[in-house]
Amino acid sequence: MGHGAGAPAKKLKAVAAALAGVGDGKSVIGEETIAEAKAMGVSEESLAKLRSRNVVAEEDQPIEVEPENVDAVRVFLAAQTQWRMQPLSNGKYNLLARTGLDYAVLPVICTALCITPGEVLLDQLRTLEGETLRLYALDRARIFSS
Repeated sequence: MGHGAGAPAKKLKAVAAALAGVGDGKSVIGEETIAEAKAMGVSEESLAKLRSRNVVAEEDQPIEVEPENVDAVRVFLAAQTQWRMQPLSNGKYNLLARTGLDYAVLPVICTALCITPGEVLLDQLRTLEGETLRLYALDRARIFSS
């Protein structure tokens, strides 16, 4: 049975949301997304509108990681430079969008971290990746609609 269903997946999704810096995906636009928008030429006026929608996150809030998810979170954090990217444009804005992790590097990361890869770890990583992609997609939708 896969790991992606039920309470464990919800806890992993909460970790992904905290790491992505976009909260529940309803009220926060991540600073990384705003920085990407700025780099792609989004006007200061539009950036100000995006920032005005942000809810300030409480600083130094610990992220609770269940013991059974620690290895997946460690691998996920180590893979943060391994996102595949796709340029997107709506004629007004140009952005780079994450499309998924480069799974080819995961064995190297697991070896470096002394973590044994397997089906459970893969399911956990897919949960973290999927929630992160969902939240970043919400950020992009807000940018493209502004």
